[in-house]
Amino acid sequence: MKLSVLKNNLPIKDYNLSQMITGEEKGPFSFFAGRSPECQIHLDSREVSRIQAEITYGDGIWSLKNTSPQIPVFVNGALVDKAKIEAGSSILIGPFRLIVNEIQIPKTAEEVKPPEEASAETVTQEVSSEEAPAESSGEFSLGGDTPTETVPAEGSTEPATSLETTPETPAEGAIAETGEERTADIPFIKFELELEGKYAPFGTFVIDRDETFIGRDEKKCQIILKDSEVSSVHAVIRKKHYSCEIEDLNSKNGIIFNGKRINKIAFESDDKFSIGTTNFTVRAYTEFLDQESSRLMPVEENQEIEVEQIVEESASFGDKAVAEGATPGKEGEAVPGEKKKFNLKQFFQEIKTDPVKKKRAMMIGGVLILAMLMIDTTPEKPKVAPKKAGEVTDKAKKEVDEKLKKFTPEQLDFLDSAYLLSKELFKQGKYAETIFELQKIFTLTQDYKNAKQINSLAKSGLAKMEELERKRLEEIERKRRDQRIKEMVEKATEAVKNKESELAKGLFGQILKLDPENYEVTQLKLEIESWEADEKRKKEEEETKRVEREKRVEQLSPGKKYYLAQDWYKAIIRLNEFLEISSMDEDLIKEATDMLKESKENLATTVNPILEKAETLKEGGDSKGAYEEYKKAILFDPSLEKPLIEMKKISEKLQFRAGKVYREAIIAESLSLFQDAKEKFLEVQQISPSDGEYYEKAIQKLKNYIDYQ
Repeated sequence: MKLSVLKNNLPIKDYNLSQMITGEEKGPFSFFAGRSPECQIHLDSREVSRIQAEITYGDGIWSLKNTSPQIPVFVNGALVDKAKIEAGSSILIGPFRLIVNEIQIPKTAEEVKPPEEASAETVTQEVSSEEAPAESSGEFSLGGDTPTETVPAEGSTEPATSLETTPETPAEGAIAETGEERTADIPFIKFELELEGKYAPFGTFVIDRDETFIGRDEKKCQIILKDSEVSSVHAVIRKKHYSCEIEDLNSKNGIIFNGKRINKIAFESDDKFSIGTTNFTVRAYTEFLDQESSRLMPVEENQEIEVEQIVEESASFGDKAVAEGATPGKEGEAVPGEKKKFNLKQFFQEIKTDPVKKKRAMMIGGVLILAMLMIDTTPEKPKVAPKKAGEVTDKAKKEVDEKLKKFTPEQLDFLDSAYLLSKELFKQGKYAETIFELQKIFTLTQDYKNAKQINSLAKSGLAKMEELERKRLEEIERKRRDQRIKEMVEKATEAVKNKESELAKGLFGQILKLDPENYEVTQLKLEIESWEADEKRKKEEEETKRVEREKRVEQLSPGKKYYLAQDWYKAIIRLNEFLEISSMDEDLIKEATDMLKESKENLATTVNPILEKAETLKEGGDSKGAYEEYKKAILFDPSLEKPLIEMKKISEKLQFRAGKVYREAIIAESLSLFQDAKEKFLEVQQISPSDGEYYEKAIQKLKNYIDYQ
């Protein structure tokens, strides 16, 4: 199975899981995708678990299982725990999208070839480098991790470009070896739709069926739009080998394609159409050229390529290569370095008789046609006829000989020794030292043997070593950073456990500065924020209780104030009002009840003796004295009924007597009997209640008598 990994819709890496199955083991075979570097499909993101999903092959079926259910996995827009994987399936894991480009049936143990067989059938390409000059000869291979470059023959001006293929090896993907030959499924062009809108059921849909229906009917349609503006079966997309077309199925609202309503039309990449309120964007892409790019040589404009079969390994570095114009040996024998002439008639004959070559030729022809369509048509520069190899070689040798004649024997010895030393240093992988020795040569000449080629390769090797060293240092720094992050996460975890909010937040900031996607910080932040929210809620509740308590204490305050002032009657009234309030604190209720009880007792202790005295005066005939005592009792307790009734009776009686005497005093005063009048007014004052009408009138009259004053 071949799949491509994209992150945020940008391609990251391609995987071929079928190649990882050796064929020597019995299935099922499992591959893991996740954040751990040990997973075969590495998804480097904190939004993905260390082992997020397991992809399994068995009994000819590829399937996927979500091994970390707390993080969702979607297959073709649907949330799944397990799902079958087919060509065109789209798997969404966090920010990553895995697109299944091709489903392959892995080879059985009998069909899997040993590594040495496979390497013998490898397709090789050698293209001349721009840095390789035309004056030197031989081939030089960079060992280890250093790439191989081909150095042209010494003195030659022709690019040493060669293409070496083995007829028996078909191009990858051309033939699936399942015991018998069959035609390969070549995915030239694939189409997918990007959906946007309120009713879009998923973000991306891969068109992998001959007919894909769009509409509201869940049974008949593959793209279901729950939109009232969409018909049950609104439209159909028909997929052909090289193109796709969309057709309106007599829907009510039709299809808006690139701003215009259409009935039927073929679409291309980046076309846009709308069905109801959902917008579709077409994406067309091909993977075939990417798969075959390793087999195609980059050809510069006006460059001629000669196809040759390498019969014998090239001469080792420093040895003299056979000149291109050398005389071949006996007829039919292969001569080292000789180019095998290309026989077009024989080539077509082989294609007709060999089905493998025929299929490969058809495939390559299709690729070349597609490539020609993709190449910009720019005016072609006039071609320059190449010179004959023999002429160039002879001329180049003469030029080299002429250049060497200007050096003294001592200088030639110096050049030769520096050259040999640089070669040895190069073989040992000491690229910096190699370049240093070659600079000695370049102080005298720039064209000594293969010095330029060695210098170019040494620079490449040095650059690669520097890159490896840079990566090594980055890895060391990454491990240090990871260790630092681990330590800070442990401290942050402890701080969260101890509810040290400020310390934890400070550590969170440091961790996120080093690792912005750290998922552990996210969990710890949620935990500390939850704790802070609880603490805040508790404080708010306590503050609410405190305010409510103060309010209730304030409600008790008036009754308590009269109680402390020994105004028992008012204290009783206020305390009764307080006790009528619902949802009151128990301690305040008890305090109010105690004060009420004591106030009533104190009021009774004060009023009862006054009432008893009033009764005594009343029985003794002192009506006014009794009236005044009843009045005093009423001042302490206005709610007493008996004193009020008695006061009313006494007041009426005394008022009648006082009125009679008052009238007599008025008559005496009118007769100028002032002494009698004065005595009568004094009698009115003694008889009338202090709050009576005649009491006040008598006082006003007596003010006229000087001796009274």
